[in-house]
Amino acid sequence: MKALSITALAAVTLALAGCGAATTASHTHAATPAITTPATPAAVATTPPASPTTVTFYVSGSAVSGVDITYGSDSDNRSPAGTLGFNGTGAALPWHGAVPFDPNAQYYSVTAQLQGDTAGDITCSIVVTGPGDAPLTVAHGHASGGYNICRAQAAPTDPTGASWQAES
Repeated sequence: MKALSITALAAVTLALAGCGAATTASHTHAATPAITTPATPAAVATTPPASPTTVTFYVSGSAVSGVDITYGSDSDNRSPAGTLGFNGTGAALPWHGAVPFDPNAQYYSVTAQLQGDTAGDITCSIVVTGPGDAPLTVAHGHASGGYNICRAQAAPTDPTGASWQAES
């Protein structure tokens, strides 16, 4: 009787172990994720952002003795005629200038140097705009005191101008 009980117990233990193994195997099988292929760019409906059409440079504040401004890209450097605000009133500020967006430009910058030893306080910024887009300030700077320079520089991180990195 005792031998029969041990044999029956062993059979039940083996049966349960087999069930456990079967359960574990089927559970492992069910948990294995299905193999899927990632969507290709052609399958994803995306619209690339519109390239900016204009890069605008701004200088504002007060510059009683005037301010010298240079603006543009790495391949198109410009300057308004003469020293702005040299009339002693700083009346030429705020000032802005613009260039068309060039997908080949490595960077855009604006520098504004205060003139004279009198106090001045200016800010400068670069703003990009495109068709249907709100203006986006991509860089800005500040200067105060005689002969100090306000500088802002930014570079598009891709040829479309969809994203920018401020470098000033």
